Amino acid sequence: MRTTLLVFLFASLFASSAQSQETSKIINGKWATSRMKKYVVSLQWNSLPYPKHFCGGIFIAPGVVLTAAHCVENKGVSNFTVRSGGTVVYNLRRAFRVKQVIIHKDYSRKTLENDVALVMLRRRKRFGSYPILGRVSRKNAKVFGFGTFSNETYVQSWLMREAKIPVHTQEFCEKSLLGLFDSNTMICAGKLNSNKTSNDGAAACFGDSGGPLIQGRTVVGVVSWGLGKRCLNHQYPGVYARVDSVREWIYSHIND
Repeated sequence: MRTTLLVFLFASLFASSAQSQETSKIINGKWATSRMKKYVVSLQWNSLPYPKHFCGGIFIAPGVVLTAAHCVENKGVSNFTVRSGGTVVYNLRRAFRVKQVIIHKDYSRKTLENDVALVMLRRRKRFGSYPILGRVSRKNAKVFGFGTFSNETYVQSWLMREAKIPVHTQEFCEKSLLGLFDSNTMICAGKLNSNKTSNDGAAACFGDSGGPLIQGRTVVGVVSWGLGKRCLNHQYPGVYARVDSVREWIYSHIND
C-alpha cells in the first residue's frame, strides 16, 4: 500500500494550501530549446496577486490539453487557467480559460493507474500540426516542465526546462518500484544517480506533474509520481502514465 512517506506526486509545492499534491521542476535539465516546447503549457491557479504554477501539460489538439489526472481532480474549471507561449512561467503570452476537465474513467487515486486527464479550453489554440500519441521505444526521451530543479531546494524554476533521460524496460520498472508499478498503465524513466551522494542524474520533480515525456514528435508519457524522499536518487526512476494505453480513450473525446 502506498504511504505518504515514500510516494510523492510531481505536483507543485506552490499550489493552494488546500491542495495535497506537490509538484516539481526538471532536475539537471537545460533551458528548453526543442521545437516541441511550443506545445507545452503551464496550469496556473487564478490566485492573487499573481497566478501560481502547479502542473504542466501539452496541447494535443485544438483546444485540448493532456495532463495528469491527479493535477486536476476536484478542481473547479474557474479556479485555474492554462497558459502557453514562451519559456518563462510567469510571462507566458497566451491565457486560456477552462471549459471542462475530463478525467480518465479508470483513474485510481490510490494506485495512480490511468493518471491522465484532458483539459478542454473555451478558446482553441491552432498549430499547423500537433504531437502524435504513441508507444514508447526503449531509448532516450525528453521530459519538459517548470518544476523545481534541485534535490537540495524546493525553489521553483521560472524557466521551462527539458532533460534527455533513458526509458527503462518494464521489467526494470517492476523490480525497482517495489510492486507499486503497473506495466499496463505506466512506464518509468530517468537517469539515476551513480551513488547515494552524487547529483549526476536527471529527473522530473515537484511542479512537473502533467508534463509530457516525448520521443521525437510522439508523446509517450505524462509525468505522474516518484518513490523516495528525493526526486533524483540512485535507486528509483520516475513514473509516467503510459499514453499508448489510454490513446483510444483520448481520441474518443477529441473526436466527439
